[in-house]
Amino acid sequence: MKGHSKHMLIGGGVIFAALLIAGVDVGNAGVWALLLVCPLMMVGMMWMMSRGHAGHGGHGDTQGRPDTDVRDRDGALEHQQH
Repeated sequence: MKGHSKHMLIGGGVIFAALLIAGVDVGNAGVWALLLVCPLMMVGMMWMMSRGHAGHGGHGDTQGRPDTDVRDRDGALEHQQH
């Protein structure tokens, strides 16, 4: 099973179990688990992605590299020295 599908099933099971513990009946807990697993996994994924890039300066960071070739607005190559 692929990683994403496995995580979706685990997340859905956790939501389902939490709803059952909270006293929701099985039918409604299943429906709510299916409806909530996708948006909650998306929030978790976005949080993990933002946490992974914290303090790294983003994609355009060239700090620490001596020389880099970059393109200007018109697409022409420029050579920058840091």
